This record gives sequence, C-alpha cells and structure tokens, in this order.
Amino acid sequence: MHWPKCPATGSPGSHCPGAVALVVAILCACNVVHAQQPASHVGFRQIEFADAVTGQRVPLLVWYPTSQASRPTQFGPYSLDVARGAPPSGGRHRLVMISHGTGGDPLSHAHLAMALAGRGYVVAAPRHAKDNSRDGSGVGTYEVWYGRPRQISEGIDALLVDRSLGVAIDPDRIAVIGHSAGGYTALALVGGHTDMDRARSHCREHPDDGFCQVRRPDQTRVTAPSKPIPDSHDPRIKAAIAMAPPGILLDPLSLAKVGVPVRIYAAELDAVVPERYHVEPLRRAIKPTPEFALVRGAGHYSFVEPFPDAVKQQVGEAAIDPPGFDRAAFQERLRQEIAEFLDRNLR
Repeated sequence: MHWPKCPATGSPGSHCPGAVALVVAILCACNVVHAQQPASHVGFRQIEFADAVTGQRVPLLVWYPTSQASRPTQFGPYSLDVARGAPPSGGRHRLVMISHGTGGDPLSHAHLAMALAGRGYVVAAPRHAKDNSRDGSGVGTYEVWYGRPRQISEGIDALLVDRSLGVAIDPDRIAVIGHSAGGYTALALVGGHTDMDRARSHCREHPDDGFCQVRRPDQTRVTAPSKPIPDSHDPRIKAAIAMAPPGILLDPLSLAKVGVPVRIYAAELDAVVPERYHVEPLRRAIKPTPEFALVRGAGHYSFVEPFPDAVKQQVGEAAIDPPGFDRAAFQERLRQEIAEFLDRNLR
C-alpha cells in the first residue's frame, strides 16, 4: 500500500491500515479543516497531558463556548472561526470527549466539535499516542488498545484541573464520541471489556471480515496483543456514541452491564467493520438497548468529515464514498442527530 506524503512538507505520512483506520492524512493533509460559522462564539485552546500507558505527552484540542468574538484562525492552510485562548463563558458546561480513529487526528471531527461548542458544550479531542496521522508506530498493540481509552480518561482529568477550563465543566455531565477504533474506545469507557482472544478466534473463523485483514506497516495483524487489557471503564461518562466500531473486540457479557445511554451508527456498505460482525452483536449485547442508526449507502469513512478537493488524492480511500453517497449532506444531519442525543441524555 502506498502511504501518502504531506503536501506541505513532503515528509512521509503515518503508516496506518486502510481498514480500522480513520484517516491516514488528516494532519498529514496539512491540518485540513473547513471554516464553520457556529451558532455562538467558540473558543479554542490546546493543552497536553502525560499518558501513563505510552509515556508520551498527548495533545488535547479543546473547543468551548465564549463571549469573545471569534475570527478565522489558521490550522495549516485552512481556518476555523474560533477565539483562540479566549476565556470560556460563565457557568458549568457539559463535556464531550471525541476519539478519532486509527491514523486520524483530533481535527477529523472538527466541524462536530465546533457545532457542539456553539451549542454550549466543551468539546475535547486527544491526538492518540502512537496511533495518529503523525505516528502509527503502535497500531494494533497493547499500548494503543489500552492506551486509547486511558487517554480519554487522562484528558478528562487534565481538563478538570485546568485553571481556566476546569471551572467551566460540569463533571457530572460527560459523554464520549468515537469513530472506528474511536468507537471501540467509547464503548470500552462505558464498560465494554476488551477481549483479544475473542477477536483472534473470530478472525480465524471469519477471514472475510475486513477488520481481520488489516495489518500494520510491519505486517503484524492489528489484533496481535496477547497481554490482557485492563478494564477501562470510567464511571464519569454518562453517555456514548460509537460510529462504525470494531465491536468484535469487546466481551458481550461486559456490555450487558453498560447501564448508560448509547447510540451506535453503522454504515450499510462498510467493508472495514461489516455490520453483521461488529455492530449487530453490539446491539444485542449492550444494556440498556442502544439507539441505532444504519446509514444507507455509506461506507466506513463516511463518518469522517469531507476533505477539500486539493488534498483528496493524498488522503486516498478515506476521502472516497460509495457511488451516490453525499458525505457533506450526511455530516450535517449527523451533527444534528448527535447534538439531539447529547441534549436528551446529558440534561
């Protein structure tokens, strides 16, 4: 597989499998994000925290409501309409954590973050260590399968003690959203226990599953770790949204004890994590029964925000939808559905 290069630097892009991968070149495509006019002013800050699993410092991008006027701010060659470094609006705001997919970046869902911040949410997204558009060295390893959910919890910790942002967050109203490997991350945080033995057994029986065909750049399968992965449940999280998650990684018995509202999205034409293997078992196992949406005509990467024409060739398959599918129109609807779910369940 050819790995794209960053058009601005010419340096190699991340080595990320095309299956469980979210995007190989979100930042590799020069931090590509479209500008958006939010319903109210949106502040932006970037902080970082230490990850105990990988030992790395993890960047955390944060969007939040502010009364300070926003303006176009550059992120690579594109801009977001934010008030960088502005103080957050008064009061306690609901917090939403976003987990990008393998090989992706916090900016993979920047429009969603902007839209939620415009509605009064604080939204934060880490650049997952060793599994992002700049560094894919840990894809499929213990450090990533355990590190991902830990980094969401560590990000919450960092936000709550932050001198400026901590006072703006309601610690009793926290949700998590994730796509692909980020969807796995979201479900692990609300009680799903990772079971790699189950995943390996599944892949022996169903080699046709796109997830089972994914390999890291070193040709190691993504389900490689044999070391048991500890429980990642974070009781502070009161609701979760998982988009195209690789559900085969999670033990069904643990999912029966989730106990918080969950919404799951599946893409009808997903060749990476086919619905019958990954989402259908989740729908049967999770209690209470999750909300579910099957997106007709969509592919695995349809949950990733559209790329501008200038970088679509560098991004590759992550920019391609099944024929006739309108990703931009779907993304608008998706943002509204997500906001309505969060409004109902984080009152």
